[in-house]
Amino acid sequence: MGLFWIFCALLAALPLLHFLKVLAAFFRDKGPVSASGLPCTVIVPFRNEEGRLERLLHSLEVFRGTGAEILFVNDHSTDASCERIRLFSRENPELNVQLLQLPAEQKGKKAAMKLGAAQARNEVLYFCDADTQLSLSFARRAADFIGQGGGHLLQGIPRYRPYRFFIGDWAATEFMALVYIGVYFWRLRVPFLNNAAVMATDRTTFLEADLNVFRFPGGDDIFLLQHVSRTYGIDAIKFVPEIVDTEGPAGWTEYISQRVRWASKTTVLKRSALLPLGIYLLLSQYLWLCFLPDLWTWSLVLLGAKVLTESILLCFLARRSGMRGLYLFMPLYSLLLPLFFPVSALFSVLSVYRWKGRVYDP
Repeated sequence: MGLFWIFCALLAALPLLHFLKVLAAFFRDKGPVSASGLPCTVIVPFRNEEGRLERLLHSLEVFRGTGAEILFVNDHSTDASCERIRLFSRENPELNVQLLQLPAEQKGKKAAMKLGAAQARNEVLYFCDADTQLSLSFARRAADFIGQGGGHLLQGIPRYRPYRFFIGDWAATEFMALVYIGVYFWRLRVPFLNNAAVMATDRTTFLEADLNVFRFPGGDDIFLLQHVSRTYGIDAIKFVPEIVDTEGPAGWTEYISQRVRWASKTTVLKRSALLPLGIYLLLSQYLWLCFLPDLWTWSLVLLGAKVLTESILLCFLARRSGMRGLYLFMPLYSLLLPLFFPVSALFSVLSVYRWKGRVYDP
């Protein structure tokens, strides 16, 4: 009988161990970075980002002398974001910084991205959020991958920093897990999840993609990933272990709104990856519940196996992502995950959300 429970413990741990094995190989596969020129256009859609622009503006300094084109696209900001960008442009005339304005009849991030792509002079487009730093290394990887002719989408690894007590540690850990789940399924040749805080594509592909511009305020990353995989095949997509900082949610309200916004797009996703993901969640998060209340001792054994395995895996990812400060938080995160999944699913069905000062009902 005891062997049966040991088997159950392994059944809960094996998906996580396979996850770790696949991602370990991903981190070893960095590849060389070209020192060639950058036929690239950086596109930054923004709305009311006055307080979050400094990280990105500071990172632009690495593009001096590269010839990169930098387009900021204003999505009807009501704060001083435009004034800050104009000041930066005047102070850095050697950088080709331009400020574009979204027409009054259009709104939203994807509309701003489409306008930037239409105005871009280069074929390689490097998109990033306004609260994200830019990476010269990632831009060079994009120029190489897309410039070779077969590549159409390059995705980096964004991370949340700095932390803000519990909400910051939780958001940073959960976001890290989501990003690497996307990498994991891509390496299994079933891409269905990525994040647009840092990504690059070619201009033609982006303009031809149906991004559901007016149905959803976000989702450019997911819809572009689906378009490229369907049109050009999985080999036209590449994830690289290029880690870039982006700003996490400022509090619970912003965090919940962000997760509901992300969940609202699942109705139009290609679902081939959702079944194995669902199996993984059931095995790793809820198997221990099957033996309550009669076999509570073995239930605790299974729960302990889950927490230990997940904590090891998450500590590996945190180390690779330069977030070692999260190590002590991992066991608590693992304990709360079984409760987090149904609660977040409930919010995604019943809640409206706010994004960039606008209200949406999914």
